[in-house]
Formats: sequence, structure tokens, C-alpha cells
Amino acid sequence: MKICIRLALVASLLLVANLAVADSVVGATGSSTITTNPNYDSVYWQNYWADFQSVPASATLTTSSGLEIVVMSSGDMPGSPAIGPQCGGSVTACGWGGNFNPGERVLYNQDKPSGFSFDFNRPLYGFGTQFQACCTAGDESATLVVYAGDVILTTIKVSGTSTGAADGSAPYIGVFSTAGNITKVVVTGFNSSGDTNFAIGHLAVRGASI
Repeated sequence: MKICIRLALVASLLLVANLAVADSVVGATGSSTITTNPNYDSVYWQNYWADFQSVPASATLTTSSGLEIVVMSSGDMPGSPAIGPQCGGSVTACGWGGNFNPGERVLYNQDKPSGFSFDFNRPLYGFGTQFQACCTAGDESATLVVYAGDVILTTIKVSGTSTGAADGSAPYIGVFSTAGNITKVVVTGFNSSGDTNFAIGHLAVRGASI
């Protein structure tokens, strides 16, 4: 009887341990966490909208792999976001003077105090992007709220320094779930100078069937 009880206890502990591993949700500090797996996709804004085009406050994008992403402005005053290339290098017609790589097309909120939400038509393992809370020098941070359905899996906050260096140093914010259950993320940013302009670069997403 004691042996049976001990075996049952061990089995229960192993089950709990396996569940804990299966439900692990961690922040991704760089794109390699997502893009080192072949089942990933990238979303480049210039594939959907022209430079300097104001885009709808809500739009559905379909990637080459068939992943559908509903992009929405999120916040107290949702506005029409826009697309623009990062200045620097040989880029002359530009719309963002920050620290993404020169020519990187960014999605920005046109000085509205709002971020962006992304809903996915199938669950993902990972999501990530670079961000900048405007282009003026100062401390900045972004917050990523990660959902599985209506349940918040985790909230991730990343800090950095906002500059106009156009050197690719914009901070990276992302998430990886070993359970592959990410259905929505919301990203918002803040600059210590009080500027509400906020932009993100292209997206890296990783799904089970991509």
C-alpha cells in the first residue's frame, strides 16, 4: 500500500512538473527566440500599406502562410495609425527619426495616446517586435499584455533609451509560450519626456502550423 501511495505521489508530482513546463511563458529579448524555428513568419508593414499612408484603426492582415492578424489601435483615444520609413543612411523621404534601422517601415500612432493590439486567427508560440516611444532623447518603456482567449497569460515590460541614432538599437519586446496558446497581444509605450508618439517595427510571429 505504501509503495502504491508513493508511486501515485511521484506520478502526481511529475504531472504537475510537466504542466508547469507546458505552460511556461517567458519574455523574448531578441528575435532569435522566435525566428530560430522554421515555423515563424514576419509581418513587414510595407507589404500591406504605402509609405505615409494612414491606415484604418482596425485592419485584418493575412500573411503568406495564411495567418490572419487583426491590427487595432488600443487606448483611450484610438486614432488612425500610419506607416513611415525610419530616417538615416541613404533614406531621404522618411517619416520616423528614431533608432530603428534606416529604412525600417514602422507603424506609428500619429501622436495619439494609444498602442496596438493584435488578434490571431490561430494560437501562436511567439510574438516580438522592436519599439520606440517617440524619437526624442529620454527613457522609454513598453508593456506587452499577452492573452490566451480572455485570460491574461503574462504582462511584460521592457525599458530602454529613445534616441534618433537610426542604428537599430530600438528595444525588443516579445514573448514565447511553450504551450502555443497566445491568441492576442497588446503593446503600449511611454516616453519620460511626455511625448505620446509610439512606433513599432516589423513583427516576428511563431505558430505551430506556420
